[in-house]
Amino acid sequence: MSIISSIYRKNISGNTKKDVVIVVVFVLFILWSIINTSSTEEKQNDSVEITNNTEQSTESGKSIIGDLALVIEVIDGDTIKIEGGVTIRYLGMDTPEPSHKPPDCYAKEASEKNREMVEGQTVRIIKDVRDRDRYGRLLRYVYVDDTFVNLELVKQGYARAFTVPPDIAYEEDLLIAEQEARESKNGLWGGCDESLLNIWEQNTSERAETAEFQATADEDILEDAPECFCDYNFYDCRDFASQEDAQSLYDCCWEKIQQDLHLIDGDEDGYACEQLLDK
Repeated sequence: MSIISSIYRKNISGNTKKDVVIVVVFVLFILWSIINTSSTEEKQNDSVEITNNTEQSTESGKSIIGDLALVIEVIDGDTIKIEGGVTIRYLGMDTPEPSHKPPDCYAKEASEKNREMVEGQTVRIIKDVRDRDRYGRLLRYVYVDDTFVNLELVKQGYARAFTVPPDIAYEEDLLIAEQEARESKNGLWGGCDESLLNIWEQNTSERAETAEFQATADEDILEDAPECFCDYNFYDCRDFASQEDAQSLYDCCWEKIQQDLHLIDGDEDGYACEQLLDK
């Protein structure tokens, strides 16, 4: 009888140990699942801070859909860089260029205003038709909460309306905003000499007329353009590897049509893209 009791106690003890092991393994598995799920949700939430294709309503009641992105750098009045190093060029408008020598009138003010509005902010970026321009930059409309940054810069006189087909979703709004800013002498319209504004706006209509063609032909032109391309305003100083290359095109077009067609001699001293001498 004592032998049977001993065997029974051993079996009970062995089964209990097995049960304990099973329970421990099960509990550990549950804990692992909870931790892994939490970690996955955190990663998804981190991603949402950068990209989230959801819908938002503006003050006017208009719904907008676009991706979210954190602005890490403001390059100038119409160009920013977002997390991940991607550059975005604002659609539908154009600000004075600070890289020209001398800088365009109101370029510094436009850059500072853009910085004030978006730097360090999570913005909503919205695509029209084209995805990128010939420099590889994303082409987007930009919102901070319900403020339409592209439009606001035009309204306050830091930019002009400049829509390039086929990206014309907000063309009418931007043109109206520019007209009102001109009439009110807002920003650059009251702060810049008219002759400087004329230089800045030179060839705008011609560029707009050829823009739809350029939207599909830019890449081919960049690769196969003749050494003396003077048919319309296409290049700027970012397209040249050296000042010598820019000067060659400038001299050729000047001889051919007596015009700095590409506007690469900002100070009109006969030397193109002088900023490239520093590189």
